[in-house]
Amino acid sequence: RPAPPAAGLSCPACKSMNTGREIVGSLCAVAAGTLACGLSWGATFFLTALWKGEVKDAVQIGLVYVFFFFFIGGALAFVTWAAAFVWIYLYVPRESPLWEWPICTLCGGIAGAVIAAVVARFYGPEGPILWFGASGLIVGAATCLFAALTAPRFKRQ
Repeated sequence: RPAPPAAGLSCPACKSMNTGREIVGSLCAVAAGTLACGLSWGATFFLTALWKGEVKDAVQIGLVYVFFFFFIGGALAFVTWAAAFVWIYLYVPRESPLWEWPICTLCGGIAGAVIAAVVARFYGPEGPILWFGASGLIVGAATCLFAALTAPRFKRQ
């Protein structure tokens, strides 16, 4: 009677299960990054409203910006995920130094800021590069930090 596959998993069905797990892990990372962006901008606008004395509207303003940045930023983050991040997640080996959280977070923040700044240029020469760049930095850094910290759970060994 043959022995069951070892923990290294060489059977095709086991590899597809790992790929599915990696795709779920990369989607969770993008969702975490987008949520971090929405929460940070929501908190920023909430505190700004409080500072200006708009106490009644502060919660509403904060929640509007959380949802705005989560859904609008999520659209851009999902396109970036489908075009690049999922492939990087799948094909960079777990042993690579890129999976160390400081390196991964730095690379994600830079990539997110650059991608968002390029998108902002479509709004014209007076486009909101600073807003987009800061949002991209937050999404990219938080996404890669989440991905690096959860890699042992989602990445194949």
